[in-house]
Amino acid sequence: MAPSTQVRETASDENTLETSGKLPVITSLSPTHGPASGGTIVVIKGRHLQNATGVTFGNTTIPASSFMIVSHHKIIAVAPAAPQGTGATTVNVSVTNPIGTSNFLQYTYDARPPTPIITGLSPATGPVGTPVKITGSNFNDVKNVTFNGIAAVFTVQSPTEIDAVAPPQGTIGIVPVVVTTSAGSSPGFNYTYTTIVGPPAPTSVFPTTGVTTGGDIVTIIGTGLTGTTSVVFGTTPANITAVSDTQVTAITPIHDAGTVPIKITTPGGTNSSLSFTFQLPPVISSITPTSGPIAGGTVMLITGTGLLNTIGVNFGKTPATNVIVVSDSIVIATAPAGAAGVSAVTVITASATSNGAVFQYVAAPTLALLTPASGTIVGGNSVTLTGTGFITATQVFFGAKLATFKILSDTLISAVAPAGSGAVPVTVNNPGGTSGARTYTYF
Repeated sequence: MAPSTQVRETASDENTLETSGKLPVITSLSPTHGPASGGTIVVIKGRHLQNATGVTFGNTTIPASSFMIVSHHKIIAVAPAAPQGTGATTVNVSVTNPIGTSNFLQYTYDARPPTPIITGLSPATGPVGTPVKITGSNFNDVKNVTFNGIAAVFTVQSPTEIDAVAPPQGTIGIVPVVVTTSAGSSPGFNYTYTTIVGPPAPTSVFPTTGVTTGGDIVTIIGTGLTGTTSVVFGTTPANITAVSDTQVTAITPIHDAGTVPIKITTPGGTNSSLSFTFQLPPVISSITPTSGPIAGGTVMLITGTGLLNTIGVNFGKTPATNVIVVSDSIVIATAPAGAAGVSAVTVITASATSNGAVFQYVAAPTLALLTPASGTIVGGNSVTLTGTGFITATQVFFGAKLATFKILSDTLISAVAPAGSGAVPVTVNNPGGTSGARTYTYF
């Protein structure tokens, strides 16, 4: 920590101060120096500081927001910037209260780093994109290089040399080149542009639609896109990720549903000839039916929202066939073949994929055994069916007659034989199809 500046006060001094209404007295500063840019936290100690109305560094009285009275012995202040000049500067610090101004203690500002100076450009004239060597001095901690206020790509080679590339400009002629460091900005040095950059001329955008939640990657094709500084969808800026003379890539922002212009800005001007449509992402609320055979062919009714721009329907990773968009809330599709089990049905638009709805592929049941395999013509007797795929069984037939039944497990059904005569085929139906037949004989 920097040493403190202190002053000693005699007993007679104290008596004089007490009788004069407690004029503030400062006895130390810590630290006693800081950078010319200001901002240093300075602790001021002394007496009778509790009613301070001002703190002064040299000729600068800092605002009340820049100091805090801690107690009658202590004030914390933020040093202001030093007076203009590059050398070290010492100023007097004092505290004022309603009675008057305190004694002075000294505070020293460190020397300012020198601002950059440009002494030459090579070449000093040329078109957009010309490599330009900038010579001069004090090129330390360079923040940016600008041509007429437009940032250039640059590389600092040394404290006296910078390599830059002349950025796009909208006019022919002389423009100032400025180098800015942490110490400040150089005076402008003239560079002459020999060609101009016209306004951007975009010709297409892909995709042309996206979701309202944003995040779609959009590619804009055209000419004169070098130096694109902004892409705005409606009134909302997009994040630009890549730029060339013929292509700009951006990420769409969050935006309300609707069609909006795309405004492209370059140093040569603006263009809003392209448009983009923000859509609500597709959402499936229901599917009918929810199961079907593994061979496919189930015609499905999909209901939801945001379905108007559907370009496909997937069952898992397999596309459906015969996709028909009826409205923004209804799509019809035919299920492809699939393996037995659950599959996620999703609706695809150009910019998004919906939530998944559960569809179950079901294998056709098999029927292996009837117990008993015969009964009286009046029916009514209980028959146990043994096989597979019974858990989703929907019908049991004795010949052409429906039987009442109860599913016991995936392999067992208990059915009640209807009235009948002769030998009839018994079959089981489920969403996957119809089982093979077993013979039941009436006597």
